[in-house]
Amino acid sequence: MNRSVASLIREGERIDENSPAFPTIAYHLTRLYVDLNRANDAVALLDKLLATQFDSLPLSSQNLLLAQRAKLARNVGEFLRFAGRKPAAFYQDGRPGRLADLMRIAKEMYDPSYYEGTREENDREIDERFKQYLPWEDRKTFDPGTADVFNWHFSVRALLDASRNPELPDYLRRTLAISVWTRAILLKNEVIEKEASEDVARLVPEMAAVLTSYLNAPTRMQRQDEALYILLKFPNLTPYVPSGIPEFSKTDDTDYYFELSWWCRPEDTEYSDEGNETPKVVSRPQFLTGPSMTAAKRERAVLLAIGNAKSYLGKRVLDWARRAPEDPRIPEALYIGVQANTSYKYGCGSWEGDEDTRTALEQLLKKKYPQSSWTAKLKEQEGESEEP
Repeated sequence: MNRSVASLIREGERIDENSPAFPTIAYHLTRLYVDLNRANDAVALLDKLLATQFDSLPLSSQNLLLAQRAKLARNVGEFLRFAGRKPAAFYQDGRPGRLADLMRIAKEMYDPSYYEGTREENDREIDERFKQYLPWEDRKTFDPGTADVFNWHFSVRALLDASRNPELPDYLRRTLAISVWTRAILLKNEVIEKEASEDVARLVPEMAAVLTSYLNAPTRMQRQDEALYILLKFPNLTPYVPSGIPEFSKTDDTDYYFELSWWCRPEDTEYSDEGNETPKVVSRPQFLTGPSMTAAKRERAVLLAIGNAKSYLGKRVLDWARRAPEDPRIPEALYIGVQANTSYKYGCGSWEGDEDTRTALEQLLKKKYPQSSWTAKLKEQEGESEEP
């Protein structure tokens, strides 16, 4: 060991744990221990810090220490115990802050010359807009690094087991359960599809009714059609565990404004601080080994081959419409497929839409279902888009 490094470690180890400098010293000592393959020393030091001074630290510092501890997890329970991060701040209209402060600022910006309603109506609108986010003031989320671990190294079976682990609060179990079900559907893993359906129906009551229809479908093909309809109706469903505050909505509630809907194929590269593109590397947790890792690698390859949701779903809808043209849900499915494949969709290549699939969906909707309200809605939107 380099003498200067050994000296730094000795000096750091002499710091009293009641010293205000102890958390900072412990953070950097942990890094040195890990580099020197002294994982047990790193775990012992972090656990001491987490037990004594954790609650007195700023949220950003807490999150850094939790990230360190999660990387040293010796089993999935430990990993999940330290996987959540509390948001240090939220972001709205170019301003970071706590939600209560952002709400107050938004209300103070009321200007009757720009807003048609009264101040009271404006305040109620802001309250409604923030309502779904307020619980996350005191909740934990998965940060991008943790989400990457789930998405690179957890097989669908391992992710199902994680979603049932008591170390997670129900709201994070809900997030994992949704990804497990969606991932199992895309991988055509019927065993886990059914197991996960029961969990999702309990954790996500908004989906209970459609999942009952899926589970009661008499054939495998009909279950696939039911699953496709669920994917279309709930555009936040994704096989990839999301980071940050998870969004959840129905297409009925979005007015079919789909720029941010459905999943994108994840990138295999990332950019350094200097702006250079490099292959993305996600470290494997030490507790994941053998068959589980082999399965995760194989499943990830299948998901990457499926690609972006918008094109995949559009092609699935075309297949469904050709097999079951009399199904009353087909016009709506075609309409959603058209909207999902608009070239202006944010992300997933942005302007590089699947124009062939979109055209096929639109033509089929107009030709086969000319009297449908969904055809009328599409024509109305096209008419608006053509206006100067």
